Amino acid sequence: MAKQDDDRMTTRRNLLSTAVLGAGGLATFAALRGARAHGQLPVEVDFENEEVEVGPTLGHVSVTDYGAVGDYDPGSGTGTDDTAAIQNAINAAIREKVSVYFPVGTYKVTTGLILESQGTGLGGGGLMLFTDGRAREGGAAAILVFVSSAQEPPPLFDVRCDSQVRFSGLILKGPGKPTVNGPPNTTGIRFHKNANADDVDAMVTGCCISGFGTGILLRGRGLRVESNLFSHCVTGLEFGEWPGNSDYDGQGYTANPASGGARGYFISSNRSHTCSDFVKNTGEYPLWGLVLTNNLVDIGDRLFQGACRASLIANNVVCHCGSGTIIHFKELVFETTVTGNVLSGAWSGDKPTYGIGIQGTAVDLTISNNVISHIKKDAIVFYDYNNQSGDWHQDIAITGNAVRNIALDDTSVSARGAVRFGHSADRVAITGNSFRVQTNGVEYAVLCWNNGTLNHSKIVGNVTNADFGVMKGACIGTNTICDDHD
Repeated sequence: MAKQDDDRMTTRRNLLSTAVLGAGGLATFAALRGARAHGQLPVEVDFENEEVEVGPTLGHVSVTDYGAVGDYDPGSGTGTDDTAAIQNAINAAIREKVSVYFPVGTYKVTTGLILESQGTGLGGGGLMLFTDGRAREGGAAAILVFVSSAQEPPPLFDVRCDSQVRFSGLILKGPGKPTVNGPPNTTGIRFHKNANADDVDAMVTGCCISGFGTGILLRGRGLRVESNLFSHCVTGLEFGEWPGNSDYDGQGYTANPASGGARGYFISSNRSHTCSDFVKNTGEYPLWGLVLTNNLVDIGDRLFQGACRASLIANNVVCHCGSGTIIHFKELVFETTVTGNVLSGAWSGDKPTYGIGIQGTAVDLTISNNVISHIKKDAIVFYDYNNQSGDWHQDIAITGNAVRNIALDDTSVSARGAVRFGHSADRVAITGNSFRVQTNGVEYAVLCWNNGTLNHSKIVGNVTNADFGVMKGACIGTNTICDDHD
């Protein structure tokens, strides 16, 4: 049954950082007083001494009430299998339209946990799976360890709901980063929207997700991922195929993903450590409205891979990146800005092939104020998808970027550059950049391959240490202005 625990005490001075009202958010002391009067307060308040008892939010079930013990020891492999108890608690929470609370402990899970509302909805606030505070290694926390002997295990959490579902503060540990003869390919959380849930986001905040093939997989619209740690996964966050009409409940989606249905993705303030891809779109449609900001990628191959439109990639820091392309747009990128990022390869060992790669059509693209360094080949490259000509590259602005130490350890091609186009492009502005390149195979900072030219473009105000100037003269096309060329 739903209950309210009395777990912690805090004073008025700490109220703004600990009180939670309704579906979430901060509350002032006066607001708590008013909510108390209306019977809506999720905490007990001593108004005379101005003290607040803060515990789990109002309206929840605890997994321990359904038999979960949380005594698993991963080192020895001993402890209670809590799978059935946790599933029963989830089922009860869905019936009662409340949330699921995990007290501090280490819970052994041996098969997938399913969250399915079966068309009944989850109440106005949705369903939250949460613990006290934030996920943290080495301290008191709620840890779920996925121990499965299946060759193709199901996701640890399989979410099949059209209402909002949120994970907060949990540590999810998989069997390990999958290898050919090692741990199997598993998923931490899979969100599968089984109806046209417009503007109802799935949410993962303050969690630690490690040791999975894919940390989070979303099929459908709307996702908020904030302040999490992704560690030792092949892919931290993947956007998969669009839900079909026969998936789960037979209803499918009514939104058209090709005209903006696949939209609404906010990914911010996360850390990715030793993940090959942090964010990857493997679906057949571009992501509309992707906001990818203020993330730290430390040791990995890519910050983003896939197609997007009307999106922002800003203020991310990528360091010690290995092979691959740090930001890799595939098939198309429309109406998108990439700005204020630090994109750095490893100082020693393997390095990224490219800093920013556009493989396919690019229209209305701005690349500005980024630092790109320690790259094996080109810093910014435009080339055809699947080596097929005919992709559009037009209305592109490349401004205010600082590029240094490119074309490292690469002698396979004599013509490398800070910015390289695979063929012709139209209406390109390349202004105010600093291109410091290695002399290894680099003759110009800006060039085109395959006898291509930049037309109706402007290349001015850039500085470079390239041998013959900023731009190769043969690449200057119709109505193009360039103030430094051979």
